[in-house]
Amino acid sequence: MGNIRGLQGAQGPRGLQGKQGIQGVQGIQGIQGEQGIQGPKGESGAPGVVIRSGILSSPSELPRFESVKIGDAYRVINTSGSIITYDLYFRTVDGETWDIQPNWGGVPGEQGAQGPRGLQGPQGSQGPQGPQGEKGEQGPQGPQGPQGPKGDGGARGYQGPKGARGFQGPKGDGGARGYQGYQGPQGPQGPQGAQGPKGDKGDRGEQGGLIEIVGIVATADLLPSPATLQKLDAAYLVGASPDYELYVQVGETPSTALWTNLGKVNEGTVVMVGGVGQPV
Repeated sequence: MGNIRGLQGAQGPRGLQGKQGIQGVQGIQGIQGEQGIQGPKGESGAPGVVIRSGILSSPSELPRFESVKIGDAYRVINTSGSIITYDLYFRTVDGETWDIQPNWGGVPGEQGAQGPRGLQGPQGSQGPQGPQGEKGEQGPQGPQGPQGPKGDGGARGYQGPKGARGFQGPKGDGGARGYQGYQGPQGPQGPQGAQGPKGDKGDRGEQGGLIEIVGIVATADLLPSPATLQKLDAAYLVGASPDYELYVQVGETPSTALWTNLGKVNEGTVVMVGGVGQPV
């Protein structure tokens, strides 16, 4: 005979809660969430302090409180103590009168001692050589020196050989004068005589070389190099009418010549510039 299944019995009471199990392994980190929307703009901060220029002698010199802007500040001398200090008067957002910051900026310190004297700077470079002056006139001729003493007589000549005795003839004319003896050495110079009269004026010296003005430039730094001109007599006018200055070359060769300023040209002077006469 087979087993016969009976009816299901009623549910039994709930069992007691078991003990807590061991903690499981930590899971992997989740992905980062999306960035949130931007928050609203915050309220404006209080204005900063703007210190106006100048220092006032007393609070009575302050402007009217209602006329100044929020943040405006003024320095006022405080002479109530033994040492002069400065108070800072300023207007705040909710202020109905001046706010005061006493002894603002601290007490001025005493003046420091004078520092040591600095070292002497290096000597500047030597300036360019000045232009050669004009040749002066020849001076008067000096006085003639005194005549030296007469030299000693020359040595006597050799005596010729004795000739044969001839017939006595008529009395002849006087014989020819013998040769002059050799001049003796010059004696020592005698004392200087009195100065003679002033001589005639000497001839005028040779005329100096001419220069040729080949151009006009505004400033001296625009002058071309003498080496490129290859003409020592080439000159330039520098400046603007009527304040031209004359620059010439000074040197032995174009490669060693330097520009030299001879000074201002008189207004109205007619010069040849590039072969054309024009007044300056």
